[in-house]
Amino acid sequence: MVISPDGKYAYVIHKEKSSVSIIRISDNSVIKEIFIGKGCAVYSMSITPDKEYIHVFAHRLDSRKNVQEERVVVIRTSDNKVKIIKIPKQYLRRNYPPSPPPVLTPDGNYLYSTYYTYRGGLNYDIVPAVDIIRTSDNQLVDRIYTRGQPKEMLISPDGKRVYVNYGEETAVVGISCTYPINTVVNTISMKGKPFALASTSDGKHLYVANHDTNTISVVRTSDNTVVGQTFALNTPIALALTPDGKHLYVAHRESNEISVIRTSDNSIITTIDVGGISSDIAITPDGKYAYVVKPYNNTVAVVRISDNKIVNEVSVGGGPISIAITPDGKYAYVSNYKSSTVSLISTSINKTIHEFPVDRPLGRIAITPDGKYAYVAGYDEVVVIQTSDNSRVKEIDVSYPLDVAITPDGKYAYVNRREDYLSQIVVISIPDNTIVDQFLLPGKTGQIIAGLDGKYIYVAGYGANKIFIVKSVSSS
Repeated sequence: MVISPDGKYAYVIHKEKSSVSIIRISDNSVIKEIFIGKGCAVYSMSITPDKEYIHVFAHRLDSRKNVQEERVVVIRTSDNKVKIIKIPKQYLRRNYPPSPPPVLTPDGNYLYSTYYTYRGGLNYDIVPAVDIIRTSDNQLVDRIYTRGQPKEMLISPDGKRVYVNYGEETAVVGISCTYPINTVVNTISMKGKPFALASTSDGKHLYVANHDTNTISVVRTSDNTVVGQTFALNTPIALALTPDGKHLYVAHRESNEISVIRTSDNSIITTIDVGGISSDIAITPDGKYAYVVKPYNNTVAVVRISDNKIVNEVSVGGGPISIAITPDGKYAYVSNYKSSTVSLISTSINKTIHEFPVDRPLGRIAITPDGKYAYVAGYDEVVVIQTSDNSRVKEIDVSYPLDVAITPDGKYAYVNRREDYLSQIVVISIPDNTIVDQFLLPGKTGQIIAGLDGKYIYVAGYGANKIFIVKSVSSS
């Protein structure tokens, strides 16, 4: 039971009735009965430090004690006006592991709720997080990952901090949920599920691989309009443009061939049988060779662009996924998922000259414009490699990263990590390698690239059939 600040009313919860009674103390009469929801059990009630609001928490469980529905009743004590917030099902906290009840900011604008997702792979690890939900429209505005399972959450009296206790440590989370720089400023609707992206050297056009419709779309970036389309082979998975922008090389996940598209008329001029399905492709800065990653062959095929002939086959680690070539064209870095390594290829002799460990690098590699660092998306971290001696200089804690893009000025790395129904973009400052921002995008996403003018980041949103255009922090 809670008493109003003026002492006129008592607020009493009824677990059996799934309701809250407001009792006028002067005559002990019930002036209002608030029904929370059928089958909802009230488990907590509290009053905000400023005494302006009462928060009542209730949930409905299934036979296995999993949360099926969760509601928060907000009662303004000045006039007993009621607002019921129903948490969307996809944001519900999981019953296993046991999780604490959510907390609401004093003004009722944001709800903090624990969330657990199950990351795939070898062990199906549990990944704990705290969701921040904007109550005005019940939209998830941020997801903050914690180092352990949250056991208790408390909000500061001024409403500016949330304290998350997860056993050995307590994390402090700021209430601010808006990011003025990294915001989605536009979207481009696609007739398919966009996955891979490539930009022309002048930044005027963006090529998009839609892997469900087997098409390549051409987007004019000046007005974000789709101006062309080409049908490709099965499931285009990666794109690479020649430096002169005249040809686009397309890797396919379900074909042993790669396609070569002439960009002047968007026609396929040839296909090249590389002897296995491909997962990524990169072109040397001089435009003479294309390096094609073949995950099931544990090799990288070298294609001479002048005549589109395979001139070499380089053995790398097990299950190669991604490739990136240094700006001087001397080396290629290849991430190998099965062998948990990164292979270093000397392009002058087309041989692997070094291999170093990175735990299950499922994602892509990006190299800074000055060629000093390679950012590798590992399984639980982004590993920063110093290319001068190939030493690991930093491991940045980012759970399940899948793609990395670096801004043209080399100041920021954008990392795409995804799970369940949404994606999170993590922004890393270079060279101090600290996380400076993170923001959410709806649905699953594919590759991420930085616009050559440094103003925008493009993200392939194949879950939403859209390209997301994000204002880059470099543009500030």
